[in-house]
Amino acid sequence: MFENLSLATVLHDPHSHLYDAIIKNGDRLRDCKYVNKYVAISNETSKSIVDLLLDLDFTIYRVEKRGAGNARRDLLKNLPFNKVLLYHYCDFDRFLTWINYHMEELDTLNRYIETNNYDYIIIGRTMKAFNTHPLSWIETEKISNKLFSDYIGFDCDVTAGSCIINSEMLDLIVKNSYRRVTDVEWPLLLKEYKIGYYRTNGLRFTDYNKSSDDISLSSWVSRLELTTSIAKTIKELSD
Repeated sequence: MFENLSLATVLHDPHSHLYDAIIKNGDRLRDCKYVNKYVAISNETSKSIVDLLLDLDFTIYRVEKRGAGNARRDLLKNLPFNKVLLYHYCDFDRFLTWINYHMEELDTLNRYIETNNYDYIIIGRTMKAFNTHPLSWIETEKISNKLFSDYIGFDCDVTAGSCIINSEMLDLIVKNSYRRVTDVEWPLLLKEYKIGYYRTNGLRFTDYNKSSDDISLSSWVSRLELTTSIAKTIKELSD
């Protein structure tokens, strides 16, 4: 058991895209060493997915579908507060990929957490994992990560959808978070606190993470708009 570490995640899956993957990884999801597992599930997610996660001992919060950023905020609002508790936030599709391909890295991450005293840890990707993503993701996220790294003061992949949060930081984040891209917003809200960084192979790109379109011009436009939002968030919170 990971001492004082719980999993916190969000999921929107109206068409049961991840159903088979959850079945395949059921034992890993049930047996992973977190104290508790919390998931905010959109009100449009299929009942079959909800039932699966209940059977796998997840505590479920049903939230309105209002985008990823709002789902993450709704999750944080519901998480129990405990001074010694830490939360491993990870988008659900990302976490499925992690435990399917690199479950052993969760133990390595936990040792890193236990031997350091950070208020917030950004979890990024190794270069090998980063380069598994579609080109539209890679090229636009290079820009986002460069802008964030220049501001924060160390090389960092901040766009992977995973972090460690000390529960004492929850109230500060919830009260001040409203921007579209929480990946950069949350660590910038905590810039006066101790922020760490950890890279993993577990956040690679697989079929679990695919959208309906990751290669067209529309995909590039969408990713560029996201990069612009990230740049604006960095500028706003650095002024």
